[in-house]
Amino acid sequence: MDLYAVMEEESRCMSFKARRRLVSAAVNHVSFYKAAGGHLVHKHHGLIHMALSAGRIGNPRCVSTYEDEHENGVVARIGLHVHGSTFAKSVFERLELQNPERRVCDALP
Repeated sequence: MDLYAVMEEESRCMSFKARRRLVSAAVNHVSFYKAAGGHLVHKHHGLIHMALSAGRIGNPRCVSTYEDEHENGVVARIGLHVHGSTFAKSVFERLELQNPERRVCDALP
């Protein structure tokens, strides 16, 4: 709720104090969710990155979520074809291969 409150209170260009509150709320959410036994997924990791990038891209409520939703679809399709015992490692490896900007295989001799 704190995360949403900060985003609602702020304009597109967020103050440094608001960005600190946003990051704090994101970290608190992930920490408490994990402590409560919640299953941490890629979206939880992405939440912290979203809060950290608010200084560069502005208030997250003003930014399109197309890339996030597209990546969720890619993760879902990959998840259908990986084994449960290696799920996280397999999904993230294959996700990296789907992203040409992060691909390291082309850089190797």
